[in-house]
Amino acid sequence: MARRLPPLNHLRMFEAAARHLSFRSAAEELNVTHAAVSHQIRALEERFGTQLFNRAARGVTLTEDAATLAAVLTEALDEIDAGVRNFQSKGLGGTVRISAVPWYISRVLLPNIDELYSDYPDLKVEFDFSYELANFQTDGLDAALRHGLGQWPGLTAIRIHHDLLAPLCGPALVEGRKLPLTPEEIAQLPLTAARGYEHVWTDWFDAVGRPELKPDKIMIFDNRALATEFAGTGNGVSLSDAPTDQDDLKAGRLVRLHPTAIRQDTGSHLVFPETPFEDPRLLRIAEWMQACFARLPTN
Repeated sequence: MARRLPPLNHLRMFEAAARHLSFRSAAEELNVTHAAVSHQIRALEERFGTQLFNRAARGVTLTEDAATLAAVLTEALDEIDAGVRNFQSKGLGGTVRISAVPWYISRVLLPNIDELYSDYPDLKVEFDFSYELANFQTDGLDAALRHGLGQWPGLTAIRIHHDLLAPLCGPALVEGRKLPLTPEEIAQLPLTAARGYEHVWTDWFDAVGRPELKPDKIMIFDNRALATEFAGTGNGVSLSDAPTDQDDLKAGRLVRLHPTAIRQDTGSHLVFPETPFEDPRLLRIAEWMQACFARLPTN
């Protein structure tokens, strides 16, 4: 007998929204717009002839029947995911060399590498720790983690995560001062930024409602990892990706100076040369990286 299922994409969006109790978080997980999630859930409600979510100004909650459906879908999708991963793991072996700055790898990826190897036991990833831009013609690399907008000629770029920037520094810089600092106090501190990204400080001061605070001088570094590492010494303040730095914040190696964080279009991407057929190992590695970053707290 033929199955009479609603569109599977509608069910997938409903399950993600139900799991997060947030249309926005579901959209980020599925890499679609908030409007797309809302539209497809509305379409599902029309098909079922019943409401799935109670919508309020403070968020959404599931109706009782929808909660039961969501639990069934989550279990079913988890089983499908496990089956697909098992199928994809067949024949996915060998060594993949990826260039990346240590800042990303040591904080987020290496602590979770066993998850990748559990799914793909014949696969091995070698990270080439470097601050230099990867050269795929001469360095023997398969891929690289690169920061930016994801637009590099000749390269396929898979977004791993968006930047969520907050002002961070080493505790020595603000020793004895009451946190959080005001935007005015932060503007008086030595500020750092990656070359070409000085505008993020303007974006941040705009976000806190103080656009008139224009830093007179910003120390420029070749990349944001170096800017953040310098800030960690207690000699400056970096607008750094707060989720990525959670371990340093918890350990007290970094302190957050203000609760406001700004989301940027920039972020980290797994990049590799464009080819007619993409290496399936790189696609699986990208999925693993996305999952690692998606679990990081955002507050």
